[in-house]
Amino acid sequence: MYQMKTIDFLDKIKFDSPELDYIGHAERKKIITFLFKRQLDYMKNNVPYYAIKYKNTNLRDIETYEDCASLVPTTRKSDMRALPTPYDLLPTDIRKNPEQIYLFRGTGGTTGRPTSMFYTHGDWRAMVDGMTRPLKCEVQNFSSPIISFDSYNQGHISGPIFDDTIKKLGGLPIARNFGSDDYQAIKQMEYHNCNLLIAPAVSTHKGGSLESLLESDTKNGTNYINGENITTIFHSSTQMPTDLRDELKGLGIKYFYDYYGSTDVLPTAISCQAKPEELHLNLGHISLFILGEDGEHVKSGQRGLVVTGRIGAYDMSGRNTVAQATQLLNYHVGDEVTYVEGTCLCGRTTPRIKNIKRVLDLKDKQASGCEVW
Repeated sequence: MYQMKTIDFLDKIKFDSPELDYIGHAERKKIITFLFKRQLDYMKNNVPYYAIKYKNTNLRDIETYEDCASLVPTTRKSDMRALPTPYDLLPTDIRKNPEQIYLFRGTGGTTGRPTSMFYTHGDWRAMVDGMTRPLKCEVQNFSSPIISFDSYNQGHISGPIFDDTIKKLGGLPIARNFGSDDYQAIKQMEYHNCNLLIAPAVSTHKGGSLESLLESDTKNGTNYINGENITTIFHSSTQMPTDLRDELKGLGIKYFYDYYGSTDVLPTAISCQAKPEELHLNLGHISLFILGEDGEHVKSGQRGLVVTGRIGAYDMSGRNTVAQATQLLNYHVGDEVTYVEGTCLCGRTTPRIKNIKRVLDLKDKQASGCEVW
């Protein structure tokens, strides 16, 4: 196993530690490079598919953060669909002992046949930590106690991951009742005195959207979605239209948090209150690189394609370790973004992305309502 020599505190890192968002850029790159190489080594030694895929990839050649992006072959969803079985991306021991798997979720099939994703409990805990880390310094902005209404379908991964995020923040998540229409959902929200609303901005077939909920709220005269009741909105899956955000702000809602991720690897970024159009990368349990046409990591201000992967989880004792179930590294999510470096107005030093645009498998995504972020 690859050994870290320069960062002695690595085994103590928790993926919900705000320190990861405020340390120097160079130090963070060292941490991600170590975690990335550790994961790559694990994949080569424990997943026969990757032993073949990465047979010409030598860990000793990977010296920098940028090397992780450019020297390790990428994977696309078409590669996953070509496999005989989704279990080919699992480590051998977990494939033999599937009781180690904590959660399965399939993608929505917006670009063709759905793909399958598996998570151990340690994988899941790391993702929840990643979801909550950016909020630790801002939770005082939320109403107390937090009672959230999660409008995502619980069969989609956004349902349980947002529920567990709220639990970790010390709040109570209320899941939208199955089969309820938007008016019934608003009445459920009202009945439980919800003060935080979670939903895709517009229709994505993943759950009731903010747009449709607001329309029903106005049409039926319930008028619950306003700053007196709902102070905060978490949204994901698509970009929020400017007119919708302006309307919600006009109703008195103060805080908006836009999560960027995918069923395969999540969460990967979250919007900033200081600059809402930019999303901070959630590096730690995941890697995320922006590749230009030459296959190299782009510079700040340049556009490129997003490739991401799972590189961190927890073992039974709570120490950070490799991601353990479905193995993905430098995985194309199909989006083009602008990459931004430099300390943000909010004080965080993490790189950011903006102007997200779906560019791969666009025709199928448009047919399924997911053509924009």
